[in-house]
Amino acid sequence: MTLTLNLTGADTVIHLDPWWNVAAENQASDRTHRIGQTRNVEVIRLIAGDSIEQRVVELQDIKKEVIRQVISDDDGSVTSARLEDIAFVLE
Repeated sequence: MTLTLNLTGADTVIHLDPWWNVAAENQASDRTHRIGQTRNVEVIRLIAGDSIEQRVVELQDIKKEVIRQVISDDDGSVTSARLEDIAFVLE
């Protein structure tokens, strides 16, 4: 959700409900950084405590960390990721 229809003039993006596909959410935020944008853009994610949305964000963070371990440049990173964690990401 943006507070303006002209995305090159937007300075605030507010996400009220996290998406299961975080890449789609990031793409929505990135649209305000298109060519012609001259302002700083603030992206705000509002998450209610003790909610399904909070759990979605926690799961996204866990999966990001596992992926970071697997595709890291560090030679030991693949062996440091547990097989259970990798299976969790692929679910």
